[in-house]
Amino acid sequence: MLTLRNVCDCSLFIAIISHLRLFLQGDAWFVGGLPILVKTAAVCHNEGNVDVQDFWRGAIFMRKVLVVIDIQNDFIDGALGTKEAQAMLPRLEAKLAREDALLVFTQDTHGADYLETQEGKNLPVPHCIKPEKGWEIAPSLKPFVEKAAAVVEKPTFSSLELPKVIAGLEPDAIELVGLCTDICVIANAMILKAAFPEVPVSVDASCCAGVTPESHENALEAMKMCQVVVR
Repeated sequence: MLTLRNVCDCSLFIAIISHLRLFLQGDAWFVGGLPILVKTAAVCHNEGNVDVQDFWRGAIFMRKVLVVIDIQNDFIDGALGTKEAQAMLPRLEAKLAREDALLVFTQDTHGADYLETQEGKNLPVPHCIKPEKGWEIAPSLKPFVEKAAAVVEKPTFSSLELPKVIAGLEPDAIELVGLCTDICVIANAMILKAAFPEVPVSVDASCCAGVTPESHENALEAMKMCQVVVR
């Protein structure tokens, strides 16, 4: 059996260079990947009897889940749309086009009785009423929705179902993008941080937008305090 003892140093060097290239290109899963890579390499080198294929499977092919929060028409140019959300959308499209991650989309989902709900009484603006157009995910993201691992409909800001879906994907890293930074993004980031305390959780600020620019920045700072990596 080919072992790592004779090739570990070279393999680790090549892997680190490859990971550094991905990091510089903006691949967030590197945040949690390199420490695991180094640890795995060290264990393999010390034990000296680990198959090379096991090393690469455990350290290189890490499983990143990218959670796309509520990129729906009503939050872009509909009932609760903003110019910041409209400006962000092309950046998100470009990110999804280059990502090699498992995609999970969420959809804010309300019924015709929205105004009678607790949320509706505090925010009396009907939005994301299924199956109206405002509820639908932005048309430009349809190709990505079609290949997503899951689409989770949620009746409120955060979803208790979302961690269950992601747990089934066995993530090594979780990243969030979407709308709105200061409501549903932060709410779900906190849920996921609690559900996966040992999995790196990050947010790509360039692919999020808040109700206002100020509340967007406030939410990012709050997530940083809870050890969610913001980039």
